[in-house]
Amino acid sequence: MENLANLENALQSFLDKEEIISPLALVLEYDFSKNRSGARIPYREIENLLRGYSKGIIKETLTWAARWRLILPSWRGDFRSLCWGDRMRISTEPEIRYEVLLVVRYLVGRALGTGLWDPEEGVKGVLRAATDLDDELALRIMEKMAQKIQNDSQEEAEGETPCYIIAIDQLKEIFDEVGLTERKESDLWVVELKATDIMSPAVKTLMPGMWGEDFGFELNPSLFVKGLALGANPLYG
Repeated sequence: MENLANLENALQSFLDKEEIISPLALVLEYDFSKNRSGARIPYREIENLLRGYSKGIIKETLTWAARWRLILPSWRGDFRSLCWGDRMRISTEPEIRYEVLLVVRYLVGRALGTGLWDPEEGVKGVLRAATDLDDELALRIMEKMAQKIQNDSQEEAEGETPCYIIAIDQLKEIFDEVGLTERKESDLWVVELKATDIMSPAVKTLMPGMWGEDFGFELNPSLFVKGLALGANPLYG
């Protein structure tokens, strides 16, 4: 089970919750190795995979996975929107389905082989597989995102999951800086960055003011982990 140990080591590099490392690694490895289509996994399947763990530990594992935007409940009619922040209701109902976010599957694939949580390679992998976007340009955009949110981000308490929000006007500035000045181009990038789970529309409760110019996007925190973030991420300079 060398690959599983590699994944556990990668998760331990940023998750400060020892008791959930092994069950989380089992679910992520199962999704990557056995669930090639990326289908939603019913809770009963997760519970069967983690037999031997208490229901409390399983729920805590899924809670932390959701906070870090690794695994979320699949969208269904009683959620208010497709926003990650609106999909945080962790349920142990047998039929409730969970999904590993798309970019995370590429992070997991890399970690299984190397023992490293490698955001740069994860982003490259998912963009090459699922989009026609320039992956090197994407890395430049994400480094600029980190710069933009640095001043707005407070140091999180130990064990707390970071939440990185970038305002719509900040995102437009970034696109202008890298040459994506045409509305059609920038709209395509927004669509693809959301589709690959690199970012999500921020729920209204996370943003000041009303929808409109104050609207923004939540960046996947698993791509901006301390010491492992994209490039020379200034968030942790």
